[in-house]
Amino acid sequence: MPPEVLLGGRSGQANEFEGRRREWPCHCGRPRPTELMTHSKIVPAMVSVIVPTYNRSSMVQRAVASVLSQDYRKLEAVVIDDRSEDNTSAVIHSMRAHDSRVVYSRNAESKGCAGARNTGLKIARGRYVSFLDDDDLFLPGKIRSQVAWMEDNPGTDVLVDGVRKQWCTRGNDGLAWLGLELAPNLIFDGCQLMVRRKSLDGIRLRCNYMEWRDFAFQAYMNGLRVHLAERQLVRKNNTEQSLSKRTEEMLTTALDNAREYCERTIGRPEHDVFRRYLANCEKSVANFSLKRGRLAKAAIGYRKAFRAYPDPRNLVPFA
Repeated sequence: MPPEVLLGGRSGQANEFEGRRREWPCHCGRPRPTELMTHSKIVPAMVSVIVPTYNRSSMVQRAVASVLSQDYRKLEAVVIDDRSEDNTSAVIHSMRAHDSRVVYSRNAESKGCAGARNTGLKIARGRYVSFLDDDDLFLPGKIRSQVAWMEDNPGTDVLVDGVRKQWCTRGNDGLAWLGLELAPNLIFDGCQLMVRRKSLDGIRLRCNYMEWRDFAFQAYMNGLRVHLAERQLVRKNNTEQSLSKRTEEMLTTALDNAREYCERTIGRPEHDVFRRYLANCEKSVANFSLKRGRLAKAAIGYRKAFRAYPDPRNLVPFA
C-alpha cells in the first residue's frame, strides 16, 4: 500500500512534488530571488519543515506547534510518521483540522529517521527546507531570520546556525568548515539548517545515526556553498529516547562513514583531512571498547587508528 498523505486540504495517494510552485525569474524591479511574483503582488517563498516521528505523540505535538507559531506564515510542517503504534496519527490529524499547513504522511513500512526525512523531501513543496526532530523546538523567529538571510545571500546553498562564534570566523568555505566538522565538532545540526530545495538534488539522507555529519560530507562533495552563523534558533531536548544517546551505534556509523569518504577522496586535497577523521573514529571505537572491558578489540582499534594516521597519540587511550 502506498503511504497515506494528507496534503493541501485533502487525503489521497502520494503525488511526488504535488503542488510545487513555479519559480519566476528576477525582473528589473528586483524582487528578491526567493520571492514569487503574481501580478503586482510579491509572495514570500514557501518553507517546508520536515518532522520525522515515531511513537512520540506528545513530543511531536509540541514540535509541530513550535513550527506553526512562527511569525513567518508561508510554511508547511511535513510530519512523517514512521509507523507509530501510539496515537500520533490522531494527534496530527487534530492539529491539521485547525491548521491546513500541517502535512501528514505515514510510511507504509518503517524506514528509520533518514528514510522518513527522504520521504518528507519528496512531499515538500517549499523553496527552502528545514528539519526538526520530534523532541526539539524551534525558537520564535527562527524561520523568518533564516529566510531573510538566504534571500539576501542567493549564493549560499546551506545556512548552518548554532555554530560557535570562533568557528564562524575561521571560514565558511570548502576545507575550512570541513576541517572543523571533522575535528570532530558536529557543526552540522539538522534542526539549525536551512537549505535551498534545489541544492538537495543528488543528496540523500542515508544514516540513522550521525546523519548530519554524512550530510555535511555530501554537501562538500557536491560543492554546496555553506555559511556558518552563531545564532541559537532551536531548543534541544535530547530525551532518553533520542537517537543521540545510542553511543555504540553512533560510533559504528561514524566509522563506516569515515572509511567510505576516506576511500572516495584518495588523490583529492581533502584526503588528509579524512584520514585524520578516520583515525579519530577508529580510536573512539577503541576507547569505547576499552571502557566496556573488550581489551582485545580495543588494542586492534588503536592499531587501526595509527595505520589510518600515524600519530603516536592514536596509540594512547583517551589521549
